[in-house]
Amino acid sequence: MEEELDPILEPILLRQTFKSGGVDYIKVGDQIVEYSQDFKLYITTSLRNPHYLPEISVKVCDLAIPLCSKPNNDIKLHAVMCIVCGDANPPPSANMIL
Repeated sequence: MEEELDPILEPILLRQTFKSGGVDYIKVGDQIVEYSQDFKLYITTSLRNPHYLPEISVKVCDLAIPLCSKPNNDIKLHAVMCIVCGDANPPPSANMIL
C-alpha cells in the first residue's frame, strides 16, 4: 500500500452499505456486491515510515508494527490478528511487539 488509497475503496472504508430485500449490499466501483457484517479488510505496506493524510487516518485503524526478520513475521502477524480479532489467547511470544 502506498500513502494514498485507491478511491474505489472509499465505500468499503466508510461501510456505505444499503439493504435490499433484507440483504446488505455495497457499491464498489460500478458493481453492487453482497456485504457481510463480518467482512474485514487488512491492508499492509512495505513503506518504512508511511505518512497518511488525515482523511485516510480517520477511516482506518493504523497498527504500526515493524516486521523485521523473516522468522518473526508469522509470530507478529498472528499476535496482531489475535489483538484485532479479540482472541484471548495470543501466542506466548506476542508480548515482544506490544
